[in-house]
Amino acid sequence: FQQFLLTIAVIVLTIMTTQCFATTKNMSSDIDRLFEVRSLAQHDSSQGIEALNQFKTQVIEKRQNPQLELAFYKQAYSIYIDADQIDNAFQSLAKLKQLAIKLGDTDQELVATLIDIANVIYDGKTKDALNQLMQIKSQVNVSKSREVNFYYNLRMATVKNIMGQFDIALGYYLKALQLSDFEPRRKDESRINMLSALADFYSNNKDPKKALELNNEALALAKKINAKQATVANLMNAQGYILIELGDKENALLNYTEALKLARLAKATQLELSLMININDYYLRDGNYPLSQIYAEQTLALAQKLQDKGSEAIAKVNL
Repeated sequence: FQQFLLTIAVIVLTIMTTQCFATTKNMSSDIDRLFEVRSLAQHDSSQGIEALNQFKTQVIEKRQNPQLELAFYKQAYSIYIDADQIDNAFQSLAKLKQLAIKLGDTDQELVATLIDIANVIYDGKTKDALNQLMQIKSQVNVSKSREVNFYYNLRMATVKNIMGQFDIALGYYLKALQLSDFEPRRKDESRINMLSALADFYSNNKDPKKALELNNEALALAKKINAKQATVANLMNAQGYILIELGDKENALLNYTEALKLARLAKATQLELSLMININDYYLRDGNYPLSQIYAEQTLALAQKLQDKGSEAIAKVNL
């Protein structure tokens, strides 16, 4: 009888192990598919959002897997931000945080908070962002999550940089760079973003040679992985600014004009506006007033369309 019970136990354990392996395999496959949706969205936002909605109905609603749902809301936030659907992005972020709290997942709750702090920084509320970072510092210190520590170091770097505490900011930037591979499926994308941030840091701190070195590395990696057009355009825009600092005006203009083409293909209108301002400024400083006039007029028209008062004012001054 004991042998019989032992046999039954082995069978049950085997079934449970098989089911657990199948669940893990499904989870991994689903996450892979979710990142494919993110990749599609980076090249075509409308198709990406359509694929995201399909993933939600075909996978999320059927699987009823909370961990998969957490991953879904994080990717949904990024996809909606890239597509400039801000309300949908914030709704996804709120759902991520609510679900993390419900599950008692402190790390993912921290990730949601740290993503939101980026929006506080973007709104120009640097002191508020620093206060929020200090409030969660003790939780971050005990967290073993590379993702949590990556976002925390990146946010602190940004805040300290804005506050002019450059040595401290650099330390945080370098820590974030070391942690940027926290998600293997998007380690290249994270590294590009970190290299770009570091290049901006060195450029702002009057070290254009180091900035150029880092931006070149980011640009090479972006082209290697066939990153979205807006990413490459952003890097080329930064490259143009750095080359201006180094006195290489000819190559700066080449970067600006190529970036403008990519921004228009990507329908990244805010980036397009920034690039037209840069090109207008280039021709103005170079004494080429007819071309400067053309770009100033184009800048004014787009700024008014986007209701960007700051850019509109710049364009009017340059007319």
